[in-house]
Amino acid sequence: RVVTLENDMSVEFLKLKLLPISPRLRIVNNKKVRTIQTIGFCSGSGSEFISSTPCDAFVTGDLKYHTALEADKVVYDIGHFESEIMSVGLLKEISGIGEKGIIANEESPFS
Repeated sequence: RVVTLENDMSVEFLKLKLLPISPRLRIVNNKKVRTIQTIGFCSGSGSEFISSTPCDAFVTGDLKYHTALEADKVVYDIGHFESEIMSVGLLKEISGIGEKGIIANEESPFS
């Protein structure tokens, strides 16, 4: 997914928005970018899509070391689990199953 924002957003502002989701957030900003207008997102392990996604910033769940070194855009690593657990709320909304239909209460294996 790539989202184009109506107004530019600071790299720091996006960081502050992601911190509640991912307290162990890691950011790579090799080009010292200050503002972004397009954000790419791939849940789970999305390292292989960083260079091919046309965006200013990329949010994913797993960032490989050498991919981070070579990144030509700002990359936010929010954690594998954290990037996928966000879809639970969306699935509840789409299906209309509500809280009682949830059969698993998952937690990240990392503390």
